[in-house]
Amino acid sequence: MSEQVPNNEEIDLGQLFKVIGKGISNFFQGIKNLFIGLLNIFIQIALFIKQHFIKIALITFLGAAFGLYKDLYTPKNFESTMLVESHFESAAQLYNIVADINKKDYKGLLQIVIQPVKTDLLQLAIYDKFIIDLDTTTIKNVAYDKFISSLKETDYPLHNITVKTTDSKLFDKIEQAIVEKLNTNKRLTQKQKTSINNIKFTKEKLHQDLSTLDSLEKVYQKALLAESQNNSVGTSIVTAKQNNAQNKELEVFKEKQEIIDAISNLNNAQDDKNKILRIIAHFSKKNKEVGVIDFKTIKYGLAAFFLAVFSILFFNFNRYLNTLKK
Repeated sequence: MSEQVPNNEEIDLGQLFKVIGKGISNFFQGIKNLFIGLLNIFIQIALFIKQHFIKIALITFLGAAFGLYKDLYTPKNFESTMLVESHFESAAQLYNIVADINKKDYKGLLQIVIQPVKTDLLQLAIYDKFIIDLDTTTIKNVAYDKFISSLKETDYPLHNITVKTTDSKLFDKIEQAIVEKLNTNKRLTQKQKTSINNIKFTKEKLHQDLSTLDSLEKVYQKALLAESQNNSVGTSIVTAKQNNAQNKELEVFKEKQEIIDAISNLNNAQDDKNKILRIIAHFSKKNKEVGVIDFKTIKYGLAAFFLAVFSILFFNFNRYLNTLKK
C-alpha cells in the first residue's frame, strides 16, 4: 500500500503538466491564429483597395476638393464687442436703436446683442446715487437686494454691444450709425445742452466765489502783517488778533481748496457730457474670428472615401446574391 501512493501522485502530476502544457500551447496557437486572421483581413482590404483603387481615389479626391472649396469660399464669421456709457437717460433710446438695426440694411450681419455691465461696484454706485437725497426713514424701507433686483437693463450706465458678422467692415459702420442716431435725437440733445449750460453756470459762480476768497485772503494777510508790525499794543492782545486772523485765513484756504476740487469735478463732468454716448472701448480692429477652422477638406474627403468603399461593397454583395439565384 505504501508503494502505490507515490505512483498515483506521479501520475496526477504528469497529467497536470500535460494539461498546463496543452493550455499554453492552445493559448499561443490562439494568438498565432489571431495574427494570421488579422493579417488575412489586412490583405483582403489591401486587395480590395488595389482592385478598386481608381474608383475610391477618384471619389475621395472629389470629396476632398469639395471640402477645400467650402473651406476657401465659405464666409468667415467675425465677432467684436464695444463698451459704451450712456448719458442723459439715453439707455432706453440706445436699446431701441440696437433693436432696430436690420440685417437687410447691413449685408453680412449675423447678430447684434446689447447687454448691461453688471458688477457689484456699479450696483452699489447706482444704489448710493438713489438714496443720496432720501431721508433716513425712507432709506430703511428700501432694501439693497430688493432695489438691485428691481433694476432694469436701461438703469445701468455701462453696456456691451456685441456684433457677429461675415464682413469685418460692418463694425465701423454700425458704430457710426448708433452714435449718429443718438446725437441727432432732439430730446437727448436738448437735455445735453441744458446740462452743459448748468455746469457752465455753476463753474462761473464758483470762479466768482474763488475770486472773492482770493481777495479775502489778501485782506487777512495784510492784517497779519499789520498786527505783527504794531508794537504799541500789548503782546497778549496782538497775539490773540494774529491767531484770529490766522484761523480765518486757514478757513479761507480750506474753502478755496473745496471750490478748486468742485471746479475740477465739473470739468470732468463737462468732458463726459460733451457726448451723449461715450465710447469707452471701440470695436476691436483685430476682430475675433469665429468658427474659421472647420477642416471641411478632411471631413468631406473621409466621407467620400467611406461612401465609395460601402458603395462598392454593396454592389459586390448584390452581384453575389444574383449569382446565387442563378
